[in-house]
Amino acid sequence: QDTNTRIVELDNDAIREGRPRGLFTVKFVASVPCSLKSGSNPVHTIIDYGHSFLYSRIQVLNWKYMQRMSNDHGYIMIAVNWRGMSMFDLPVLVKAFAGDINIFKSIRDNIIQGYAFKAGVTHFARHGLLDMDFMGPLKQDEDRPLQVFFHGISQGAILGSAYSTLVGPSNLLDGSAVISPASPFSLIMSRSTIFPDYEKLMLLNLRHKRHVRILISMVQMYYDSVEAGGLLATTDEEDRIKTLLIAGIGDPTVTTIATEVLARSCNASIFSNNPRSVYGLSTISSSEDFEDQNQNDKDLKCLLNEILYVEEESSLTSNNIAGSFNGVHLCVPSDPYIVTQLTEFFDNGNFVNVCPEEGCVRESSWDRLNAGECD
Repeated sequence: QDTNTRIVELDNDAIREGRPRGLFTVKFVASVPCSLKSGSNPVHTIIDYGHSFLYSRIQVLNWKYMQRMSNDHGYIMIAVNWRGMSMFDLPVLVKAFAGDINIFKSIRDNIIQGYAFKAGVTHFARHGLLDMDFMGPLKQDEDRPLQVFFHGISQGAILGSAYSTLVGPSNLLDGSAVISPASPFSLIMSRSTIFPDYEKLMLLNLRHKRHVRILISMVQMYYDSVEAGGLLATTDEEDRIKTLLIAGIGDPTVTTIATEVLARSCNASIFSNNPRSVYGLSTISSSEDFEDQNQNDKDLKCLLNEILYVEEESSLTSNNIAGSFNGVHLCVPSDPYIVTQLTEFFDNGNFVNVCPEEGCVRESSWDRLNAGECD
């Protein structure tokens, strides 16, 4: 590999022989809420966060809903950069799109190495983080074992659902809650609001839009091995961890069509009051007494919950032309329904039905977005 740039490739001979190529330092962020430092809450849960597209591990400190949730429930938040898809990889991505399509293999290999880095940090979080001096004295919960959950949004959910599937047999994670996850790459990209910019870059290297379609299909073959759809196809169901999928109907950034493809891949179910039926997914009852419901569906490994945004859903395009920006993608994570569902999942591992009888329905995302409440 070329260690002087981000354009690197895996050493397949070393992988086959089980021979490490070297030791690496992996930087991470750990956020300890005031409620833990003060001793008012014991430590029982660590949330391993996956950042969004071309962000960095620092994003975990910027989501206000996560900081509130962390302080109210005593969650320690940790995060590392997604190698291959962080802000430091932007020059490589631009060069791949505009100059040398062979670099896509390097991006794929970087993502694989990034999964290994993240697994190392997750292992450390479970087995050594709380003993470090820089964490300070923390009161540990003697009545329950330490839990580690993955949580990601957008790209963090797309890569995170793959990462969670990959490490499932290792028992490093107790569960995964992902917001706006999706698969496959080719469908996500071509339907996203950001696609026109990348299409312009690709047309610097290609002659016709038809060539763009062919290229994306070819790149998809690289990414089958690093996204959830490809990994789930080769993973036994008993090795999968409990996974909560959350999506906003009306999201033009990550299409819910691709989210539902992923939901079918993990054999997900939906509650009976989901805003719409989803082809291929079984329906479970919406009992208010979820202790009984959880006992009845104790073998359920994957659940999809959707919020319908009426105004935004009605304005989505019905073709492959990218839609216009709206607030759904930003507002879903901090929606009160979703925060309640997340905390029940992180606290007790339950798939709780938080929606009213008619389902989780919002007229629009714009009021919360304009009021600065979607963070």
